[in-house]
Amino acid sequence: MWEIDLANQTTSFLLSAALGVILCIIYDVFRSYRKVQSPSVIAVFVQDVVFFALSAVLTFLLLIATTKGQIRAYVFLGIIIGFAVCRISLSIIIFKVLVWLFEKCKSLLRLINGIFSRCFLFLCDKFKVLLNKTVEIFKNMFFSCKKLLHKTKA
Repeated sequence: MWEIDLANQTTSFLLSAALGVILCIIYDVFRSYRKVQSPSVIAVFVQDVVFFALSAVLTFLLLIATTKGQIRAYVFLGIIIGFAVCRISLSIIIFKVLVWLFEKCKSLLRLINGIFSRCFLFLCDKFKVLLNKTVEIFKNMFFSCKKLLHKTKA
């Protein structure tokens, strides 16, 4: 503990608070997606696992970078404080903006889906007409060949 001076401890604490803010923003991305999309229980579970794994990796990297891999309580306290401060202040605005963005993306995707499905149905109808004409042409060719064969036998 004594090999880390006060300046390094302060820097580590402030960096861990910044990491807490970053983790809160990442959590808000997942939270706003859940608000707009209503995912299944399995999707929520996968999102939680991804968030906690990402949090663990980022915390581990922060510990390696700031304290040479030593576990320090003030680093975890900084993460918790940064997350909490962001959650009660900045997160309110970020969450509303992200929900709005996800809703706009969802409506844009619905519009694109509607356009593609109309185009696909139009192409299917045209293909069906073309296929029916092709079948009719082949039927006529078959019957004319059949008539020709019957005339040559007789």
